[in-house]
Amino acid sequence: MGWVQNERANYARAFQLILEGLPARGGGLDPAAMERGYARLEEVKKGLGWQSTMVQIALPMAHQACQKVAREQERLNQCVMALALERAREAKGSYPESLDELVPSFLAQKPADVFEGKPMVYRRNSASSYVLYSPGWNQKDDEGTITSDITTGDWVWGQ
Repeated sequence: MGWVQNERANYARAFQLILEGLPARGGGLDPAAMERGYARLEEVKKGLGWQSTMVQIALPMAHQACQKVAREQERLNQCVMALALERAREAKGSYPESLDELVPSFLAQKPADVFEGKPMVYRRNSASSYVLYSPGWNQKDDEGTITSDITTGDWVWGQ
C-alpha cells in the first residue's frame, strides 16, 4: 500500500472513533461517547507516528467542529423557542409560566436539546423576562452558568 492510501486508511479509522458519538437516526448527540472516541484517537495517534500526517493535523479540528456544530444547532433550537416565547408575550401580555403553554398555539412541538432530546430549561423570572438554556457539552445542569469554554457550563439563550 502506498503512502497516500495508508494516510487515507489511517484517517478513516481515526475519524470513525470520533463519529461513534454522533446520533443514529432520531437520537441525540452523545458528548461522552465522542470524548471517549477522541481519547482512543489520541492513543492511536501515538502508535502511528510520522505515518499519520492527516490524522495529526485534521482530526483535532474535526473534534472542535463537532462541538461547534452541536452548539450552533442548540442556538437554532433556542431561537425557535425564543420566537415562540415572544409571540406568546405579544398575544398574552406576559411570558408563559411553562414551555408547555406554547404548544400548539405558538409551536407545533417543543424543540428538544441536541444531546438527549430533553426539553430546554426555562424559568420565567417575571412577566417580562426569562432564562432559557440547555445543559452544554458536559451534560450537567449548571443552573444557567455561562462560561467562555464551550465544553463547560450551560448553553444559555442570548449569550
